Amino acid sequence: MRPSSHLKSLDGSKGLALTGQRRLVNDDIHTEQPSDGSFAARRTTALPCNADGIAAANARPVSLAFFRLLGEARSFQFRPSPAPLKGQLRSALERAIELKSFFWSRYMLTRKMKLLAASVLLVLIGLGTLYVVKSVYMRWERQSFSSKLAGEVGKKRGSNNVVEIRFKDLTGFKWDKVYIFPPYTTRKVIDDDLGFHWKTARSIQMDLRDDVNLIVFTNDGEVVFYVEHPRSLGDIDGNYRREGYSPDEAIFTVGEGELQADGRPWLRMRWHKRDQ
Repeated sequence: MRPSSHLKSLDGSKGLALTGQRRLVNDDIHTEQPSDGSFAARRTTALPCNADGIAAANARPVSLAFFRLLGEARSFQFRPSPAPLKGQLRSALERAIELKSFFWSRYMLTRKMKLLAASVLLVLIGLGTLYVVKSVYMRWERQSFSSKLAGEVGKKRGSNNVVEIRFKDLTGFKWDKVYIFPPYTTRKVIDDDLGFHWKTARSIQMDLRDDVNLIVFTNDGEVVFYVEHPRSLGDIDGNYRREGYSPDEAIFTVGEGELQADGRPWLRMRWHKRDQ
């Protein structure tokens, strides 16, 4: 049988094509006349039908609806709804906020640690500065007292006058006892006489020295001042007294002793008990 090229369309727009012993519904074949004069053909879907073509016509709407639903299902699978996207955006935003909070907290913690370290460093520097200033001041005070004592002792040189030295006139601080330790005095004797452990005595090392006399002033059981007075500027050796001297008792008379290598007499201070 010779197939016919075109038959009348069932829906007025699309025709039927007969091939061999079976007639097919020409589903989507149509021609378009482009502007350049050529023809273009769209995708064809052939549906089987009976000899009269009725079944194919009745099945056409069902087939089109099926493929339309299938296309919608496929588009639904590849086109997610906005709800999950919003959830993902919200999760990403929350995560970003958490990261920002985390790094900000670490930054603030680091900043606080730096401020704390700087504060501790400043405190240590301040304490060190105070210690140095106090040490320099105390050294200057000791030198000043030793110089004043040497000046008072030196008044006896070449004079027959009686020279008395009152320790309370040479001090500008409060004290209630003064202890005089001669050369080679051990640290144990110093601690026993003072009545407490005095750490500074370890650094002075009086048990190894014979060039100075150690004069220690205390107040309420604490050392408030001390000086290592050179014996050549007024030897106070021989005035050791275990209980020390009170401000009213610490009065010494200066006398001349043997001549030194330079021809000058050795000056000594002697304590004599006086009636109060």
